[in-house]
Amino acid sequence: MNAVATEILNAVPEDERADRSARLRATAAAAGMLRATPTSRMSAARRSRIIGSTRGLGQQVDRLLADERERM
Repeated sequence: MNAVATEILNAVPEDERADRSARLRATAAAAGMLRATPTSRMSAARRSRIIGSTRGLGQQVDRLLADERERM
């Protein structure tokens, strides 16, 4: 859920991001899905490196990860 929300928020223009983020948090809290975890911002380059590091784990895992990436 968090990964999907992050991708959605990354696609939103910067000036709208705070409002959408607040609405998303409120919706998640109302659904009982919101958990606070301390994290730091991740650069696009680091995100790409992490995603790239998951390639080559095996055909089935590659296919599952590719399907998940396409879904976002």
